[in-house]
Amino acid sequence: MFTRKATLFIFSTCICVSAAFLQPPLCIRSKFEPKLDKSASATPLKTTTTQMMKTRSQQTLRMSSDSSALSGIWWSDDFYGPHGREYVEIGVDMGCLTATKVTGDANVPRGRVTWRTRGLPGVGSTAGAEVQIRADPSDPNGFSWATGFECHVKSEKLIYLSGAFEGYPVSGHFEKRPDPEIETLNEDASSSGLTFSLEKMKQPVNIS
Repeated sequence: MFTRKATLFIFSTCICVSAAFLQPPLCIRSKFEPKLDKSASATPLKTTTTQMMKTRSQQTLRMSSDSSALSGIWWSDDFYGPHGREYVEIGVDMGCLTATKVTGDANVPRGRVTWRTRGLPGVGSTAGAEVQIRADPSDPNGFSWATGFECHVKSEKLIYLSGAFEGYPVSGHFEKRPDPEIETLNEDASSSGLTFSLEKMKQPVNIS
């Protein structure tokens, strides 16, 4: 008769041998077992997070620089149709580009926002936009927003606004370049003993 120790030894040996036979060959295991990337190209999670934060910071700084460069007086000859050339002041408000009329027309007078973007586009990018409209100039409460427009910031001196209103395409360019008309207004004001000021032109019109 076997002793208790001998019985345990034989039992454990059988288990080890069975386990060895039950394992698939190494060539098959290597095909299905995941491989750990031990190369230098494997990026730790901490490094990836740091890089993402650095990229976002750079994007924020670039957009801040772009918005500063875009701020100022712009003008358009083709966006306002028969009203002709109109001047707007573009600035950043609540995280979007906002264009306020410096000179206006019967539909949307000076001092009112004429269009604004959704989000803050940088130079070379596009953002959604909406345009303020008023079909009836005699209605002081008739202002509304036409959505679905796109603001294409072509450069620090050129913006293209496009969209549609009541099924009709509407588009135009806004430029930030030396404008002969501004110089002419300054010269006329000086010769007349007056002071020409864009700040005075931007004062809102009372609508009653």
